[in-house]
Amino acid sequence: TYFAAVAEKWPENALAEPALYWSAEELFKAEDWENAAKAYAAVPAKFPAGKYAAPSLYSLGWSEFQRGRFEAAATSFKDFLAKFPAHELAPECRVKLGEALTKLKKHDEALAAYSQAKTAAGKIGQEAAIGAAWCLYEQGKFAEAATAFGQAAARIGKDPRAATCVFNAGNAHVENKDYPKAAVEFAKLPAEFPDHELAADAAYWHGYCLVRMGKFDEAAVVLEKLKASGKAGKKEAEALHSLAEAKFGQKNYKDAAALYADVAKRFPKHRLAASAAYGRMLAIEKTGDLAEAETAGNEFFPAFADSDTAPLARFALGECRFRLKKYPEAADDFRKFLAGTGAADLAADAEYKLGWCELNLKNPAGALARFSNVVAKYPKSPLAPEAAYLAGRAAEAGGDK
Repeated sequence: TYFAAVAEKWPENALAEPALYWSAEELFKAEDWENAAKAYAAVPAKFPAGKYAAPSLYSLGWSEFQRGRFEAAATSFKDFLAKFPAHELAPECRVKLGEALTKLKKHDEALAAYSQAKTAAGKIGQEAAIGAAWCLYEQGKFAEAATAFGQAAARIGKDPRAATCVFNAGNAHVENKDYPKAAVEFAKLPAEFPDHELAADAAYWHGYCLVRMGKFDEAAVVLEKLKASGKAGKKEAEALHSLAEAKFGQKNYKDAAALYADVAKRFPKHRLAASAAYGRMLAIEKTGDLAEAETAGNEFFPAFADSDTAPLARFALGECRFRLKKYPEAADDFRKFLAGTGAADLAADAEYKLGWCELNLKNPAGALARFSNVVAKYPKSPLAPEAAYLAGRAAEAGGDK
């Protein structure tokens, strides 16, 4: 380029420094990050006291950042701040340093850089506030992060970035399992920023939090509105699942079963599919249609046999068959449940019901073994006293022979 030619042919000329800087700028604009970095690095190396040393050092960091060389970028930004702490670019440089350190997962250092830049006016200070909030989030300090995101949103005002901060404040509260505070933030977003791309996601999370709070009527209203809008998008499976939970909480088991079935059928590969299939079974059972609940349980296996929900579904299927007096099938389910892993809190109940299955199948020895297991393995279970009594009954019936 013309600029590069000036710097190369007349290195002692007063125009050599600006020419070298502007040649670097041309490379930067062309997104030739590697050569831009080399050109920027040459400016302070050749003219350490020159007018363009500071902006070149700063832009060197930018170029390295764009290349994905975050360690090199952080080094350049630190070098700039050490040499030019009062420069007009210093606040912006601290923000970029924070970004580079965040990429390196050096969240303590990044937080320090952002905190220094938060006092800057305008967008720089706002971006620093957002960056600091993210550092707190990544550090697992969710309550502090939520507060920081809220403060950033208030500082930004009506800019769409404020909506993102409100959303992230809600997420931080969810991570902290503070669902009431999360619900407030998520409700705020679609009310204040109805056209924002996160409005529908926020509506889902609002409903999700209300379900976790046991406010099923309010949750159903929020989630029904989202369903009717057709805007749930990528969150449709989650929104339908939460609406099913709300309906279940309202004891509207028929609608809950239909919604769970919809999730399992339309989103069979979704992480919530197994949970939905299990929820459908429970909801049908609550309607009193045990035969249909058994069918739902049979449909759960083998489709979701390897899911985390499988032990719960196996236990529920056993209970359903027990109530239907299908004792051989129920016994088989309880044995499979006890042979597996997961849902350990139901183990005493499974042993106890298996004991009853054995009694009903005229197998007192098997019943004695199961009731004795309840007493020996789970002595603090509420079922232990009755299991001990039934063990005696089983023994009297010849189970100890």
